[in-house]
Order: sequence, then C-alpha cells, then structure tokens
Amino acid sequence: MKYLIDGLDYQQFPIPKYEKSEIFGNILAVGLFVIQWLYFLVKYYDLPENIPVQFNLEGQPEQYGNKTTLFVFPGVMTLIVVILTILERFPDRFKYSLRLDENNAPTVYIYARKFIIYMKIVTCSLFLFLISQMISVVNLKSKPKEMYFCFLFVPVYLFGVFVYFRYMKIIQNKQKKVTI
Repeated sequence: MKYLIDGLDYQQFPIPKYEKSEIFGNILAVGLFVIQWLYFLVKYYDLPENIPVQFNLEGQPEQYGNKTTLFVFPGVMTLIVVILTILERFPDRFKYSLRLDENNAPTVYIYARKFIIYMKIVTCSLFLFLISQMISVVNLKSKPKEMYFCFLFVPVYLFGVFVYFRYMKIIQNKQKKVTI
C-alpha cells in the first residue's frame, strides 16, 4: 500500500509480529505500571487530608494542600503509557531517517517498537520512584531534596535514544552497502 508524506511516495510494509523480548518488555512495563498504582492507592489512604505541597530550601513545608493533588503523578504516568502504547502499535506511521524497503522495514519496525517499550519501562520506573519519594516526603520520612535523584533517569533515557539512533545508522549503512 502506498501513501504520500511531504509530497513523496511511501510504501507501507507489513508490521512484523512481536518478538519475545518485546512481549517481556511490555509485561515488565505493565507490571511496573500496576505496582505503581497499587503502591499509590495503598499509601494514599494512610495520608492525612492536608499534606505539604511546597517546601523551602531547608526542606521545611511552606504550603499545604489536599492529598488529592497527588493523583497528578499517576495520572500523568497513565497518560504517557497510554500514548506510548498506541504509538507502539503503529510503527509503520513513523517518519524514519532512512528509506524503508521490503528488506529493512521489518527490522526498523521492530527496533522502533523496542525503543518505545524501553521508554515505557523507564517512564514507569521514573514515576514509581517519584511517587514513592513524594509519599515519603509527605509523611516526613525523607527530605524533598532526595527527589532530585530523579535526574539520574536522564542518562537512562539518553542511553535509549543513543542506542536506537545507533541501530538506525547501522541499518542505513547496510542499506548503502547493498545499493553500491
């Protein structure tokens, strides 16, 4: 099937079936997602109605709010996971940096899906960390400054991006060697 993107003619190739590693990655992402929600809901009911929502530089609470404001964290994570899951289902709709053909399309689609699954796992891990830290801070068991450890997830995200683009470059180089 052919379609137009930016005035260029593109052919759509069949999407390959999921590999075992992709299925395992999705199970891991769903597991982290469920654990995060269960942890949040169990801890939520133990929290006081008014919780600290803003802290000064010394880590002392400055402003208090209703505990329902904590639903923002799992809500945003749920939205991100739903969007990534939908994107993962349609790798044939992405715009790639290399020309797809019947030889490389299945490999490119699989790597694109694996990249999205990796991002889901890292995102669920990040939000699990954030939620556990936020509940710990609200219960005054840890200091708000410990939430800054979430920046350690940035290299993990960047690593995934680097690996994905490296694989795309390898596929592109193989494609150039074949055409020469």
